[in-house]
Amino acid sequence: MVRSWLLLSLVGVWAVSGWLEMVPSTVPQVQSARWVQSELDDWLPGTFTNTYVEGSVLRLQPGQLSGAYQSAPFRTAFPFNGAVVETVVHATVTQTLTVEVRGSLDGQQWLAWQPFERAADANERTLGRFLAFQPFTMWLQYRIRFGASADSPEFDEIAITYISSVAGPALVDLKARPNWSGPPTLTPPPDVISRNDWSGGGLPAVAEHQQPQRIEISQVQVPAEDANSAATMRALQWAATNLYGQTDLPFHYLVNARGTVFEGQSSADVRLSVGEPGIVRIGLLTDVEHAGMSEVLDQHLTGLLAWLSEAYHISSTAMSAAQDAPLRLQERLSEYHAAAEHMTVHWQRFFPEGSPGNGLERLVLLNSEERDAYVTLIGYTSNSQQRHSLVVPHQQRLELTLNMVFPGVDVLGLQVLADQPLVAERTQLVKHEALSSSGLATPLRTWYFATGDTTDGTQTYLLVINPTTTVSTAELTFYPEDSVPLTKTIALAPEVRSTISLNDLLPNERFAWKLNATQPVVAERSIFTATGAASLGMGLEQLSRRWLFAEGTTTNGYTTTLHFLNPWPQRVAISVQVLTEDGTTVSRRYAVTGLAPLVLSINEIAPDVPFALDIQAERPLATEREIVFGNGRATTIGRGAVTPQTRWIFAEGSTAAPAEQFLLVANPAPVPVSLDVSYTLANGSVRHHSRTMPGTARLTIAVASDVPNQQVVSITIIASRPIVAERSLYLHNDGEIGGETTLGTGAP
Repeated sequence: MVRSWLLLSLVGVWAVSGWLEMVPSTVPQVQSARWVQSELDDWLPGTFTNTYVEGSVLRLQPGQLSGAYQSAPFRTAFPFNGAVVETVVHATVTQTLTVEVRGSLDGQQWLAWQPFERAADANERTLGRFLAFQPFTMWLQYRIRFGASADSPEFDEIAITYISSVAGPALVDLKARPNWSGPPTLTPPPDVISRNDWSGGGLPAVAEHQQPQRIEISQVQVPAEDANSAATMRALQWAATNLYGQTDLPFHYLVNARGTVFEGQSSADVRLSVGEPGIVRIGLLTDVEHAGMSEVLDQHLTGLLAWLSEAYHISSTAMSAAQDAPLRLQERLSEYHAAAEHMTVHWQRFFPEGSPGNGLERLVLLNSEERDAYVTLIGYTSNSQQRHSLVVPHQQRLELTLNMVFPGVDVLGLQVLADQPLVAERTQLVKHEALSSSGLATPLRTWYFATGDTTDGTQTYLLVINPTTTVSTAELTFYPEDSVPLTKTIALAPEVRSTISLNDLLPNERFAWKLNATQPVVAERSIFTATGAASLGMGLEQLSRRWLFAEGTTTNGYTTTLHFLNPWPQRVAISVQVLTEDGTTVSRRYAVTGLAPLVLSINEIAPDVPFALDIQAERPLATEREIVFGNGRATTIGRGAVTPQTRWIFAEGSTAAPAEQFLLVANPAPVPVSLDVSYTLANGSVRHHSRTMPGTARLTIAVASDVPNQQVVSITIIASRPIVAERSLYLHNDGEIGGETTLGTGAP
């Protein structure tokens, strides 16, 4: 009879490789034992249907084309939660053998039959895939079905290695943490249970690295209701290294039916001992065909794919299902491609300041791209997070009232994540005042503020988002106007918005200051005066030798003041150039004492004139501009630009009562510049207006003169040469005036 090795099922081919010395680790003890049946006395206690034993081999009775054999129940030596079946069989291509195994806790109530599916061949034996069982299973049973068109296949031996890996931490006791093993990304890294936590032990002492190029998703068939996936992980690892000849788990990550992500390898750039180099393998611990894919599994798998895609620059077209993956998984692959693309973050902004309990708050998102933007909002309260997902249609603007999106929240820091670039602005109305921010792009350990005041009833607050999962210790170094620097230490809780009253830390002082944190954080500052004036300032990410401000005026009771922080021990010389609207300039030179602030009134340099400012220093400094108006009941304090740009965008704006809006443009170059100013209105229409301005000058555009009575308007300025653009928005209510000035979002 012609014989061949029977390929019972192609679920996963795990290549056999050599052993590597393992790094010593404290892995919980895994118990294992084997139940072997290969002789006449082994087979006889079972049930025969059209089958018999010839010598020591199970086969069909003469003349029979089908039959079955079912073993007697076997009580194992100890409770187990996993098993691997090995068989020795002989069959031709016209003959079939099907093996199934089941377990029981008590020998009376049996779990469902699980099919034997080929995983590897070794030493003339066929090893089946890993079979997961309910923890503390004590009984085993198998059955064999024979089929043939002529003669009979032969079943020589079955060996079932059963495994107990429940010793060690249970899933319920483990906490997933952000996976920081890969390159830095905007896309949030997935929360994973590390190898050490589920007790996978150390990595091989010799680990070959790879450049991840594509992702392959497989299934490790496990009952969807598996209550202790941590024990299953330990059993899988033991089987891989002791039965399948692997050096370690053949997956970089595994995800169970509840969406828990386990770390299989320390990083995706570790090459596995199976498959081709460059593949990142993900295993799904579930039963896709019978239990489907849960919503939470979909969500966490998509997040993992999105993070891997950005971290290692893997295209969605380079994501595939393994050849042996269930059909339902293969059919859903295109959905995962699209979902991962939408979850991959290519743009983010943070807005630490927000107090919806104090007044109306809006977020405006402008999408100038040709496709819809998928956005996630993360709200940071004083003790928790909230998430919302939304879509910003292409070439449109979306306005959100944050009081409605996050109802009942008094403290609200905000993080906005998107799969493509947007322009964002957050506006807060506090009584007659308006506060505005275009957001901060990246958490950092150091932030600078050139202005702070805790005198005469003025309240200064530091607002910080700590997006990490650990407490950050921060040092606040204050540089008072009339005394030496001093430092205070604060703790910033993880994943919340913290509010720090600087009046409590440094009362009755005017000062500049900087923040140094042990973890990357995001910081803004708000100031409220006793007269009712309010301002919001974004932290300065960097010191600069040049600062440019398009807005400044000393007309009609307005005062403009520059605030400097020199964190260096040396005195720093600065040059302040005032650019007027007719191209006339006024320049002054000053020195900023080392480790000290400097407050400079522009009213004394250029009285009764609107202007822009070009400030240059021999060493990098922090600089902010303050404008006070409305008889001292309104103020705006904020940053300037460090580099002129040819394109500036403003998402927020209005020319309808009670709003009054102006664009301020600074041309620091000595040659004229041409401007194309485009206004996007509420109905989506765009109106273009052209301007020309002289060199070393400031231009003022009353927006209402171009687009009057528009409830909403977004603005893009494109210049023939690099410029700086700001927007001033004033609110007139019941005889009060308030407002804010915001630097646009620039692009080269």
